[in-house]
Amino acid sequence: MRKLLIGVAVLAAGAIPAAVALAQNPAPQVTGTASITPSKAGTKKKPKTAKFSFKVVNSAASKTTIQRITTDLPKGVKLDGSKLTSCTAAQFVANGSCPSASKLGTGVSYAFLVSAAPPPDCVGTNGAAPGCLTFDTTFYVGGPKALTVALQLRGGAAFSPLTGKITKSGRRLTIDIPKELQSPAPGNFSALLQLSGTFSRTKTVKGKKYSFVSTTSCPSSKKWKVKTTLSYAPNSAPAPGPASNSTDVKCSK
Repeated sequence: MRKLLIGVAVLAAGAIPAAVALAQNPAPQVTGTASITPSKAGTKKKPKTAKFSFKVVNSAASKTTIQRITTDLPKGVKLDGSKLTSCTAAQFVANGSCPSASKLGTGVSYAFLVSAAPPPDCVGTNGAAPGCLTFDTTFYVGGPKALTVALQLRGGAAFSPLTGKITKSGRRLTIDIPKELQSPAPGNFSALLQLSGTFSRTKTVKGKKYSFVSTTSCPSSKKWKVKTTLSYAPNSAPAPGPASNSTDVKCSK
């Protein structure tokens, strides 16, 4: 538990005075990619196990602090942790890790601390630019309608894990960013630039296979539309309205 709590202190120790006014920053722009494999969909009677990979990027120039990440999956694609080995955020904290059987996949996240200085190009330099904070991100099944997100700062400590909530019949994933990560020290704010990862986990129980990601149909357009929306918190400037990105993923029946 102590190690996990150190994570926020690491950010706070490196925090720099927040800019007095950031109102002239451009509005946030959200970009990203997504893939669902295999592209051939299953059916309602025979759902097909699948792998979901994604990357969402928030524009650095906006210097915005993210409050919530919402990913909407199309009809015919769903997330469901039922019958799978799971590990909640509380269990991660208590044990210091999650069992490998609950692991969904990994990714990389970038962030920086907001200041009056130009933002670092963390995404373009793979975190090599000065001022970038790089997190190795691991996703676990968190329960039937949840996943657990573990953050490990490269060269630093682990952070208390986040929880993603699965709603709307498995088609919406919502991850709230805790206030202590939005503002690691009074008057200082973080700007999350990228979150990426992969979800893939199956388990056979009494002869039946269960999958965290499954497909049951492909629309007549032969495209699955994945939409990610970022909601923002106020920092040294008022919070802008939500910004979204939609990605079309080819599919077939």
